[in-house]
Amino acid sequence: MSIKIHGRGLIRCFLVLLLTSAVLSIRAQDGISSAEELILELRKESNLAIKNHQVADILKFLTDDVNITASNQQVFPSKQEYQNAWINAFSNYPDLYFVRKTKEIQLHNDGESAWEQGTWKALGPTDLDWKSYGGNYSALWVKVAGDWKIKSQLFVKLY
Repeated sequence: MSIKIHGRGLIRCFLVLLLTSAVLSIRAQDGISSAEELILELRKESNLAIKNHQVADILKFLTDDVNITASNQQVFPSKQEYQNAWINAFSNYPDLYFVRKTKEIQLHNDGESAWEQGTWKALGPTDLDWKSYGGNYSALWVKVAGDWKIKSQLFVKLY
């Protein structure tokens, strides 16, 4: 059995396929933008945790096996070592905090990982001789049990 479509029927079939494709494309883009928006929100929450010196809240954004390269080239190969670094930094500089500003997020096609890059700045009291410094950063985000977590970060001091 064969089905023959002529004239207007062929045009209707083509339009249905075109509309279906457009709807699926829009839905896919919504998924990507939703993930990007979520990562941006998590970055804002992470910045706030750092500003408020809430070490436990800083760590909740990280995988257990996180790997951080700090701007002084020190590497923290675990969440525990990174925790100790924050405790020491906040003890030595009670007014110090850092702000990361996202410039770009790119999601992998599978929707399970993302690359973030942006700028960062350290801020502190004006009576310290360094006052502020900063540079660029990049981060690898991965989904862990459905939640976005940072698996790796690299901070490069540029000024």
